[in-house]
Amino acid sequence: MKEETFACVWDALARSPSDAVSLRLKSDLLIAIRKQIRNRSEVRSAIIQRLQIDDTKLTELLEGRIDRFKLDDLIPIATASGLEVRLHVASD
Repeated sequence: MKEETFACVWDALARSPSDAVSLRLKSDLLIAIRKQIRNRSEVRSAIIQRLQIDDTKLTELLEGRIDRFKLDDLIPIATASGLEVRLHVASD
């Protein structure tokens, strides 16, 4: 069997190149949101209220459960956490 090499883990796990891009974007957002949460000294209930998510979603977010979130779900959470979300598009 031929050994494959991938640029990143998401390329290896994704079903298509567009899925890999989506996974990378979701991963970047999850990591940034988690850092924002950890850098603030807020109680859990304040975080839930500020991000407008329920306790289960906060737990999934803090655990890095990327499979539980759509990209469209993470953008408003990132904004509510104080992040400015930008998309950089480049051609090959």
